[in-house]
Amino acid sequence: MKKILLIIFLSLVLFYVPFLNKAVHIDDGNFIEMAQAIDFPFSVKPGYVYYFFGSKSENWNPFNSSHPPLIPVYLKITSPITGYKDYLMHICFLLFPVLLLLSTFLLAKELNVEPIPALMIICGNAALLPVSHNLMADAPMLSLWILAAYFLISGIGKNLPGRTAFSFMTLVFAGLISYQTFFLLPAFFLYLAIGRNINRRTILLFFLPIAIISLTLVSIALNHNSPISGLIGEVRRGLQPDRLFNKALSIPIITGISTIFLLPLKYKQITASKRHIFLAAASGLAVIAPVISLNYPVWSSLWLIFLAASGLFFIIYMTMTALTEIKDKALSLFLVAWVAAVIFYNIFLMPFGAARYLMPVIVPLSFIFLKSAARSRSVRLATEGIMISAALTSLLGLAVAYGDYIYASSYRDFAGEVKNTVGEAHNRVWYTGEWGMHYYMDKNGFKYLTSDSDEPKQGDLIIVADVPKLWGPSPKLYSRMAIVDIREIKTWYPIRVMGVDAKAGYYSTLWGYMPFAISDKPVERFGIFRVAS
Repeated sequence: MKKILLIIFLSLVLFYVPFLNKAVHIDDGNFIEMAQAIDFPFSVKPGYVYYFFGSKSENWNPFNSSHPPLIPVYLKITSPITGYKDYLMHICFLLFPVLLLLSTFLLAKELNVEPIPALMIICGNAALLPVSHNLMADAPMLSLWILAAYFLISGIGKNLPGRTAFSFMTLVFAGLISYQTFFLLPAFFLYLAIGRNINRRTILLFFLPIAIISLTLVSIALNHNSPISGLIGEVRRGLQPDRLFNKALSIPIITGISTIFLLPLKYKQITASKRHIFLAAASGLAVIAPVISLNYPVWSSLWLIFLAASGLFFIIYMTMTALTEIKDKALSLFLVAWVAAVIFYNIFLMPFGAARYLMPVIVPLSFIFLKSAARSRSVRLATEGIMISAALTSLLGLAVAYGDYIYASSYRDFAGEVKNTVGEAHNRVWYTGEWGMHYYMDKNGFKYLTSDSDEPKQGDLIIVADVPKLWGPSPKLYSRMAIVDIREIKTWYPIRVMGVDAKAGYYSTLWGYMPFAISDKPVERFGIFRVAS
């Protein structure tokens, strides 16, 4: 037990403590707004005004969100301690990284793979680590998925019905964090069915998460507004042909960058099989045309082809490995069903491609890889190779996480700088921009400019951010805007996670297909305009 606690503590110090003062980022601000709009016991504050995507909502209802209420409620419960201060909210959110590290460690031990490489490959992965520094639902949801998998596999393997029951109770909490949990349930049921551990009590336990999450949805719909319409709207956007292309291409690219240091360990095994060589060649040919259609520069296109080909190959190769090398068929099908479920909802249900949407697929793929690598004839080579690959994976994750930290800080720093510059005239400064910019500009007293507003008067300033510019001023107002200055946020650090110029789209591939880019482009660019008569 002491060893477990020491490893988790050291992982926490390495992966999370340096980022505790990360700025409110991406959708963090939406979860904080939901928390602020809630009154206990779980009622809605009357008259709450909410601005989003260029529109204004009077008497906003936070329960009408496409996100379940558990994370906003947690932020609300901890608000007397945090006062919604950045570093205190992140300290309170350490609960979920601890849970992620603990559950990964326990599941690794249960699957007879080395836990330390598992922690570095999964928790330190570039697709997961930056996201787990945020105040959103993605990492908390995944931590509970892994914990539920541990309870399920160990409960059945050790014939502990109480532990199996905990698996489904854990999924209840995961479902109240993210509705994506619904799509993981078939994998759990498959494990039970193949393992022949189904009885009436187990079936009732399996349907417990479905019943509780469904009742929560019904309760929200009856007492507030139904979130179903919002969910359907997200799905419809994602089913547009260009979005389907976006997601289908982003899945192998993100998988490729997440597993870039793992495939070399399998080089001899891959090249020794004609079937694997053919599969690798077919993966490469399959992604060439889609990548070329992006019209990226030559070197960027070659890099994306490499990532997409290796990612597609890794997914297929690990699926084949699970079905042929893992002797426990219930376990192999469980891991494959997990992979299939995440890829399915990423393609058909998500509004766009993003690393944070795909990060749950890294868990089963990594465990399949680790179990396969552990069977290497050379134990010494397997152990040393896995540790080197794991270390490189986590170093890449830390490097991307720091680039994300710098990007998040740009809005906090810029908003503070503008406040110091304009002084008492803050009520004459308007802005367009979502995510962290929205949060910090509001916090510093500036005005959100809706897409239909002509309210700014002569002499007012309007600030437009480059990356989170999800809407624009009205045509009438735009004709009166004269550029005053362009402020670029620059840094020596070369990793960019978001930006059309850098073609990087970590949080949404609508900005670029590279999860991150090595670039000297500005981290962010702000246009400052003055309103003329």
